[in-house]
Amino acid sequence: LCLNISQPSASVSIIQNNIKQVTCIGGTDGLIDISSSGGRPPYVYFWSNGATTQDLSNLIDGTYYLQVTDSSGCFSSETYLITTSSNLSVSASEDSTVCIGVQITINAIATSSVGGISYSWQDGTIGGSRNVGIGAYVVTAKDANGCLALDTVFIFNHPFFVVNDSIIPIRCFGD
Repeated sequence: LCLNISQPSASVSIIQNNIKQVTCIGGTDGLIDISSSGGRPPYVYFWSNGATTQDLSNLIDGTYYLQVTDSSGCFSSETYLITTSSNLSVSASEDSTVCIGVQITINAIATSSVGGISYSWQDGTIGGSRNVGIGAYVVTAKDANGCLALDTVFIFNHPFFVVNDSIIPIRCFGD
């Protein structure tokens, strides 16, 4: 009786093929694409989010831990960080109060890690600055990734002052 024991040619390896970061804040388009080699296939995949597939898709930003185990029980592990590639935010002018008929200039300023920012207002006006009267104005900023951020400016009507022109006689002490 002969017993032949063979060892795998190499230990289990995890090869990172592609990592796609989440495009926009709150997005779910992150991706981790890996492959495995070495050890004795088939491989069993276990991800920290409970998935048992080789690759992960539709990811939010966060940290993902992977353990790959071969048929002999040998394993390898890796940690992957998925972040958001765009941090777009927009801030419009402070809310204001004006008299009827008065126009003021409101502005929007956006920042994004990917650049290429454009502005549009709810009425179709393009640009980060505009003259307005009383009302509510919503600005949308869009960056090169197609991410959107919104802010609203309220311009309120200054209340009228009412002058009471009636005369009330003043009484002296003791009258």
